[in-house]
Amino acid sequence: MKALFILLILPLLSYSQIQYNNSEVSGGAQDDVARKIEMDGEGNFFVLGNFTGPAAFGANNLQGAGFSDCYLQKIDTNGEIIWTIAIGGANTDVALTLAIDANNNAWISGKYSGSIDLDPSSSEVILASNPSNGIDCFLACYNGQTGAYITHKDISSGGILEIRAIKFTENQQVIIGGTFQFTVDFDFSAGTLSKTSFVNSYDGFVANYSADFETNNWVNVLSSGNPVSDNVNDVEILNNKMYITGLVAGTMDIDPSSNTVQLIGATDAFLISYHVNNGNLNWGFKIGGNSLEIGNFVSIINNKVYLNGTVNSNNVDFNPGNAINLISPNGLSSPPFIAKYDTLGNYIAAYIFDIAATGTYTISEITAAENNEVIVSGYFKGDIDIDPSIDSVNLSSTGVNNSFFMWLNQSDSLLNYKFIESTNENTLNDIIFSQGEVFAVGAFENSCNPDQTLSVTVDALFETNNDAFVFNYSPNVTAVNGLFSKDLNLFPNPINEQTIIAFSKNVEFEVFDITGKSYGIVNTNAYNKLFNDLPAGVYFALSKKYQLYIKFAKVN
Repeated sequence: MKALFILLILPLLSYSQIQYNNSEVSGGAQDDVARKIEMDGEGNFFVLGNFTGPAAFGANNLQGAGFSDCYLQKIDTNGEIIWTIAIGGANTDVALTLAIDANNNAWISGKYSGSIDLDPSSSEVILASNPSNGIDCFLACYNGQTGAYITHKDISSGGILEIRAIKFTENQQVIIGGTFQFTVDFDFSAGTLSKTSFVNSYDGFVANYSADFETNNWVNVLSSGNPVSDNVNDVEILNNKMYITGLVAGTMDIDPSSNTVQLIGATDAFLISYHVNNGNLNWGFKIGGNSLEIGNFVSIINNKVYLNGTVNSNNVDFNPGNAINLISPNGLSSPPFIAKYDTLGNYIAAYIFDIAATGTYTISEITAAENNEVIVSGYFKGDIDIDPSIDSVNLSSTGVNNSFFMWLNQSDSLLNYKFIESTNENTLNDIIFSQGEVFAVGAFENSCNPDQTLSVTVDALFETNNDAFVFNYSPNVTAVNGLFSKDLNLFPNPINEQTIIAFSKNVEFEVFDITGKSYGIVNTNAYNKLFNDLPAGVYFALSKKYQLYIKFAKVN
């Protein structure tokens, strides 16, 4: 039977077996949620979210200042919480976005009303909204080593400014994007650079600053000149070019020069590229049909631009060129799309994901993995098909949001997925891949199963409301022609007394010959006497726990 077992198991290990490892659950008796995760230059992670105190974050207990406050958390490379700080005021505060600068310090933005204390220590740094009862935005920086307050920028100027994206460049600049209303001063130092939105509407913007935000280099305002909302929802940077997406609600001139380049839309998504250093237009186009389309975020992976958003039209043209590529959603309820372009804006492919008429479906992130592969995360309610190809991989939830993430190759073929299942709500809001592992953040209520293939239950700290989570996974097999994990190596091969199985973890492997006979256990990252005792032949070292194997030979 062992011979049959080996012959059957090896083909099953051919690609991307994703294993759940562990979790960190944080929160209190009220709703808490992790919204964003980013990595610093040393491989540590920063998580931004919201909580209502008192709440427990590992060994840190945060009291909170109001109904909903912001928290910032640092997690080391082993998944352990290093510190957590609270930022908040007496009213509702909302965390928006997070970025790590070249000094490994964390910049965060958010919204507040009334006042907010930006200093998590016993000291105070109070901001007051302008007007006093209005909604305003904050932009603050915290020490990456300790979580201590460093500085903030006063962006309260009588208008409303919402920073939805912060991206640092390689040449010590920073790009922000978002939306604003009324008159806003975009010079965050002693000078003045005022921009006014159309009448009482919201307009989009993208702006370039020095890395400390002291010097503004340029601001581009995106306005359709209609009493409706235009906005920039995300920014991504590659090789001194930026790529932005959002919503255009009319006819918009996207060229900041004396030339005119118009996007003529109704309520459509857009994708625009500007030069980082001077804000000059590279190219831009809208994506739409006869109803509402929104661009939510953009990712750059393997020199390809991935655009995510939602559609409502019966037919949507994703191709900015002469050819028309109309795609029709099969379901209802604003299904999400992924469109892919090269860095010059040329169309490559687009997919609208199927969703049942009574359900909802949100794609929360698209991020890069190894080997030019792509991870897509999201959450949904009802019945959905997550496979972008003509094949179907259907997931179902029982009337509440459940989450997933899926692994695609560079041709957009589905390799594998994880379904995060629960009878109560769970939402995966952001995901990141680093050093061979996946970290997913979000919120869940009561309990959930982070891996539908395992009988694992993670309990919330309090049953009746959402707690924040950080789930960790390992994609244990990235096969090359069906052979073995690229992180796993055995040398020298054919083996001798100096042979070591090298791997990122200390793992036990059982050694079999080609008949299925077991010869015992060897360990990674160490010399193994068993190799000396093997007769000449061909062997497999198999880890059942991690679903890994490697083939080797012994000669006389």
